[in-house]
Amino acid sequence: LQNHILTLMSVAARIYKHPSIKNSINLMVVKVLIVEDEKWGPEVSDNGGLTLRNFCNWQRRFNQPSDRHPEHYDTAILLTRQNFCGQEG
Repeated sequence: LQNHILTLMSVAARIYKHPSIKNSINLMVVKVLIVEDEKWGPEVSDNGGLTLRNFCNWQRRFNQPSDRHPEHYDTAILLTRQNFCGQEG
């Protein structure tokens, strides 16, 4: 799973380097957390807004406050199998 996530992020980083994007955007993976026990991770439900709010609050525990810390990140990404948009398929 971790290799799949890193490959996905590598593809995204290449897309952000496309010449049509006029701003410099660097995508770097600082940390990958794979939650195998639901009790350890954020509460995920079919309510998208609540799920994202829970994730935002949960991920803050792992971010180092200093921009200089090697594990500090600006953005966290939630990858889940949970359908929280209310659409089937």
